[in-house]
Amino acid sequence: MRAYGKIESTFWQNPKMKPLSDTEKLFLLYIYSTPHGNSLGCFILPVGYISADMNWPFERVTKHVNELVSKGFIEWNETLNLVKINGWFDHNTIENINVAKAAVKT
Repeated sequence: MRAYGKIESTFWQNPKMKPLSDTEKLFLLYIYSTPHGNSLGCFILPVGYISADMNWPFERVTKHVNELVSKGFIEWNETLNLVKINGWFDHNTIENINVAKAAVKT
């Protein structure tokens, strides 16, 4: 489990964010910074975890997962509860050898 997630201050000026609703932006911020994530941007994230963390019913979580998938922000394997954040390494580079070693272990 990560202690923090990187959110760039340019998140708010990114043209890809403009068409998103406030709820979609909030959910995307959750995906980027979830404590269940890892340094690779590809991790197991059951809908139940999201539901508990966000205090949202399963139906609402599923709706927003599908919205982010359709808009190309994430890929989602419902069977495996696997999420992949598209473009993760554009914003979360491997900054040193220790980070690289940890990524290989993950």
